[in-house]
Amino acid sequence: VAIPFVLPVVIIMAGLILWPFINAILLSMTTRNVITRTDQFVGLDNYARLFQDVDFNTAVANTFRFTFVSIAVKLVVGMGIALLLHSRLPFRSVLTTLMLLPWIVPEVVTALTWQSIYHPIFGGLNPILMQLGVINRPVAWLTEYAMPSLIGVNVWKGIPFYTILLLAGLKAID
Repeated sequence: VAIPFVLPVVIIMAGLILWPFINAILLSMTTRNVITRTDQFVGLDNYARLFQDVDFNTAVANTFRFTFVSIAVKLVVGMGIALLLHSRLPFRSVLTTLMLLPWIVPEVVTALTWQSIYHPIFGGLNPILMQLGVINRPVAWLTEYAMPSLIGVNVWKGIPFYTILLLAGLKAID
């Protein structure tokens, strides 16, 4: 009885999701002749060339490294903060609210703020680390240490979300 009512939505969703997916796969198995402006079916040759490309393999390895380290650090630090916020701290609600600030800040503001913090000459990180004796010269963080710098920003931005999820789980446990 409900099929006639659901069918239009299923057709629309298939058109919006399934057709572009199938079209993208078919398109990835063709190559375009720039002179004749025609597409030629090449099958899995594009994929074979792709997996032999050193730059592609480096990009995949970097993506996995970034993802694994970011998630691991966010999970460990988020669990630590969630356990801290779950204990009987004074001003616990204020600390929870302050902890949410990195998650609330828009992505553009986060990017511009961290870009200015990481700036080798005018940034705020180099003078602090030089005063502490950690480094002896200004460091261009986004070129010399791009991966750890980006992981740091990603972790800073994502810890509140992990913390709130883990804190909710802790509160649900008797």
